[in-house]
Amino acid sequence: MQSLVCEACWTDIFDTEAIQKFWVQESFDFCYTTTWARVVQSAESACNWCRFLASTLPSPETPQWPSAWSPTTDLLVILDKADMVENTSPQGLNHCQIDLCSEPGSRDWHVELDLFVDDAADSAGIVTAQPLQTRLNSAEAYSQISRWLDQCEKHLDCCGVPLYTKLPSRLVEVAPADSLSVPCLRTTSGLNGSYLALSYCWGPNQPYVLTTKNFEALTGKLEVKLLPRTIKDAIEVTKSLGFKYLWVDALCIMQDSAEAAARHDMNQELATMSQVYQNAVMTIVAACVPSVMDGFLKRRPGSGHSCFDIPCRLGPKRFFVAHIQEHSMYDDRSEPINTRAWTYQEQLLSPRLLIYASHTLQWQCRTLTCNLGSSYHYPNPSVAPRLPSVQNLLLDSPEGNQKPQQLSPDIPHPILKHWLKIVTSYSTRKSSLPSDKLPALSALAVSYAPIFGPQYLAGIWSRSAVQQLCWRGPDSRRFFTRPNRYRAPSWSWAALDGPVYFPSFLQADNASVCVRYHHFKIIDWHTGPKAANLPYGEVTAGKLIVTTVLRAATFDPSASPTVRFDAASSSADAELIQIAQGSSDTAEDNFARPVRCLAMYHGDGPGSPRIGGLMLVESSVDKGFFRRIGQCSADVSAFEGYPLHTVSIL
Repeated sequence: MQSLVCEACWTDIFDTEAIQKFWVQESFDFCYTTTWARVVQSAESACNWCRFLASTLPSPETPQWPSAWSPTTDLLVILDKADMVENTSPQGLNHCQIDLCSEPGSRDWHVELDLFVDDAADSAGIVTAQPLQTRLNSAEAYSQISRWLDQCEKHLDCCGVPLYTKLPSRLVEVAPADSLSVPCLRTTSGLNGSYLALSYCWGPNQPYVLTTKNFEALTGKLEVKLLPRTIKDAIEVTKSLGFKYLWVDALCIMQDSAEAAARHDMNQELATMSQVYQNAVMTIVAACVPSVMDGFLKRRPGSGHSCFDIPCRLGPKRFFVAHIQEHSMYDDRSEPINTRAWTYQEQLLSPRLLIYASHTLQWQCRTLTCNLGSSYHYPNPSVAPRLPSVQNLLLDSPEGNQKPQQLSPDIPHPILKHWLKIVTSYSTRKSSLPSDKLPALSALAVSYAPIFGPQYLAGIWSRSAVQQLCWRGPDSRRFFTRPNRYRAPSWSWAALDGPVYFPSFLQADNASVCVRYHHFKIIDWHTGPKAANLPYGEVTAGKLIVTTVLRAATFDPSASPTVRFDAASSSADAELIQIAQGSSDTAEDNFARPVRCLAMYHGDGPGSPRIGGLMLVESSVDKGFFRRIGQCSADVSAFEGYPLHTVSIL
């Protein structure tokens, strides 16, 4: 043990009662004093602790070198446990942080490190993380997956997920009983059973798909040599886990949409997508590959960080060895699959995910997220956590057993937050076809309809409409883009492309942050679905009719404030504020022009002096109708005392 570090580190740090108390968590931190020069000198003498510090500290020649330091400045080194975020696993002293301070109260340099051991028993259960596993197509990996599934069935939040259910209309049979392990397409005819599903990125081209012309051939057998690598790998996983069926969209839904029969088939299958993923035992997520032509079972490269062994004292002459490396945070947003629109609902609807990530294999269910071999999983804190199941949201909702006609006008705020979180996350993703914006979220909308419904209009539920209609971009310096063809009415976030932000979502626990302005009232609204059996999918038209205060104004983005109201008779004091802040949704609408400002909500709770609303212009095509071009906010005096108008927004 002593040979792992230099004599000074052994005597002053690692063989002390003070650091023993830190390891057994009788003390929250451990401190000692050193200098940058001493660390570098000890690192050259093969002290693992100083080698680690030297690898993470700046040198005097770099711009990062703190101005208060010299090579011989006394530095207070403070070692303590790092804060955990939700879904960190496994639990234990697996993540620490180090602050180096040149004087009391300063924090000149900050380092974070991950710790892991070969066997958690060696550390008396203190450090529980184990080395990163990079061999994902192994007997050990498949054995671990089976254990995860057995454990998941006992989780309170997961035990309601059936393992035996009605099968989708078509499935890939990975090992038919009447052939020599040649996969084929099967029509299930309403049979019950168990199956896995696949979530993946199509990429630019997928030549081997189900069509009206090759249906009979595929039911005989699949040409394995023509299958893309991702689908081959998914078949291998399914067979290795002992399952018979796999659902893959390219092979289970007819893809030649130019044919009327195929279009009908696709509409029928899209209408059942929520059940396909909800009823799958597991969904295989090919997270790390950008195209179906790439495989996801290949060995991973490892973390890339240098690893150092240090002694950890549990008592006099009682130690264990911990491996340490600079902290690495897995950001699932960097995975190719998490940039795609269609895969979002697939992952949220699935009760269990088998995620083939870029660094290792992950298991994710409603209860936990963990890595193969118990390596350390620390998710990015800004990534939205996994949402509760629809069933659990229904149980938690005070309206869970009520009929649609008995529901209140507003969705309970803790429940509404989940939908706003869904839209916020989904809006950052892209699809190959602009027209997929609503269809790619439709299965999720179908699934959540018992909670948010009953009426769904181009991405917005009729209940709690104000909170959803006040969407905007994350700031006034970034614009949405508009697709070339009509996709949704202007009042829907689905009409545009870009990250969507909700004021009410930022104040996550404050239900009053976005309250309807007392004059604002929805008279009627509706949308026209493109397919009658897909009411949650693509729309061809939409209209929103409201009554509220509507004021004429001039929008000038080059000025501050950007909106000046036109003079108008009012019972209000003429000296009150007649200006507002406004921003356009798209760059093409960001120029000086006449606008109408529509009052919709109090931005800071009931009675707030600030009113938020929509910035409208008259439609150049449909006279007498308006369309949204942005959002605005003004003092309440800019609207109080002015006449009400009934406004139709397309």
